[in-house]
Amino acid sequence: MAFATIQVPDVANGLAEAQTSIVYYDDGKTEMARIAELDREPLPLASIPKHLQHAVIAAEDRDFYTNAGISPTGIARPSGRPSAAATSRVAGRRSPSNT
Repeated sequence: MAFATIQVPDVANGLAEAQTSIVYYDDGKTEMARIAELDREPLPLASIPKHLQHAVIAAEDRDFYTNAGISPTGIARPSGRPSAAATSRVAGRRSPSNT
């Protein structure tokens, strides 16, 4: 079994950590505007309901809690079907990042 690594571009890291700027009136409480490319705010994991945490993990790796950190079937799965990007190109659709 072989593994490949890629370097994540620095710009992607900046986008992953991007937050919304909130502008308040001079009273310091009344919100005037939210300014951002993406509207997101970091949340502590404890504030996300357990059932939602488990749902996201199950969607990504249903064996997350039982495998040893590597899922051979998860690694092999993409080799048997075209990627979403390739499927979008074949179907003539544009990806959300290109709109």
